Amino acid sequence: MADDAAGHPDTDHPATSAEELLFRGYLLQALGLRTRRTWLLVGISALVFGAMHMANTEVGAGPALIFTYYVGFGAFLALITLRDNRLELAIGAHAANNLFVALVVNATTPRCLPAPSGKPPTSTHCSA
Repeated sequence: MADDAAGHPDTDHPATSAEELLFRGYLLQALGLRTRRTWLLVGISALVFGAMHMANTEVGAGPALIFTYYVGFGAFLALITLRDNRLELAIGAHAANNLFVALVVNATTPRCLPAPSGKPPTSTHCSA
């Protein structure tokens, strides 16, 4: 996981928004012009979302399981977009997922959280 110039984890928020605009904003609407079947819209969007993420580095750990996760998460994002008829919830859920993965799942070294006061972190703020 890379850090930005300030030392904060880089979770790539513009990429998250761009993905949501592509998959839920453009692709889902384009498919919606062809069919009104919710399950078909969700399924196609989720499969394309999962296929695009197969180039990620974590896929080598278990391709079938990771692909299933990506398809399931893509289906969840498509469903909330269709139910809410807006992209904000999907963008937020996607960003929260990426932040969780960056801070918890991919954490291989101890990370120190910044102190609320802005002072440098002490050992009480660090976790293994």
